[in-house]
Amino acid sequence: MINLVREYQLYCDDESFSKIAPSILELINGMINKQFSYNHHILNNRNDAIAECFIAIINSLQRYDPNRGRLFAYLNRITKNTLMKYYVRSRKVKDKEKSYTDIISGINEDNIDDDNVIMSFGIKSVNTYVDDSYDLDYNLRIYPQCKNVRLKVDDTVNIIHKYLYDLKDVIFYFVDNDSAVNKLVEDIKASPYVEFEFNYNKVLISDEMFYSVLINNLYEFINNIILYTEKKYENYIYKSENDIIYDGQWSNRAIGYIRRIVKSKLKKDNLARYYNIDDLTNFIKYLIIKRYEYDE
Repeated sequence: MINLVREYQLYCDDESFSKIAPSILELINGMINKQFSYNHHILNNRNDAIAECFIAIINSLQRYDPNRGRLFAYLNRITKNTLMKYYVRSRKVKDKEKSYTDIISGINEDNIDDDNVIMSFGIKSVNTYVDDSYDLDYNLRIYPQCKNVRLKVDDTVNIIHKYLYDLKDVIFYFVDNDSAVNKLVEDIKASPYVEFEFNYNKVLISDEMFYSVLINNLYEFINNIILYTEKKYENYIYKSENDIIYDGQWSNRAIGYIRRIVKSKLKKDNLARYYNIDDLTNFIKYLIIKRYEYDE
């Protein structure tokens, strides 16, 4: 794949793009299915979201340097950031504003300059690959508008509970897994795209030992939140997942319930005292990416 990317960087033509497009599409779909499976903003506009990811990746491929980091991690980060930006922006879009597809269809290719040739070709090519893989039956289902639907408290608690369980499984992969932790430390040192930084005395403790201890603390922390949630909201959890309606906005009340639990546990476990919350959050996101990468 790196060789194909180098070929595309060199020629930027239709043939070289067609060689890497299927793999890029597979990566984008994998990210949506794994980490955005409950996000109705993206699922209900999957075609547009995939197209935006394609364009973001196309614009970034010329900057990719194999010596600075792994290709999978590089593309994965671009895809995730693009999907997050798409999600935030889609929440703010008003009904009367132009959609993404309206904007794209309004581009006059006769006026595109040389610097935008790649973008122009990418837009046309994206439609081909997306249309070939897009599930038309899925797209034609009738979904309620999120602004008119608010999930119930127990539905939202169930969704959050399921996410916490998935997160627990991800972190558990690294617990007592020395080879995975060693590989993780190597990737952290080599990657220029790491968005967290922990200050610790590297003379007294090795990098491997520090991250091993941190991962164990995070695992215990997530597990405590799950146990406390199950105890406090046992009447909400264990509901049949088939009965849950996932299309709509989460209940703010339910989010408040879980947020209070997390804050109290953070104080009790002293995680917030020793580590910056943003660093912890970004580290967890990094673990999720690496967990699926190492599994493959």
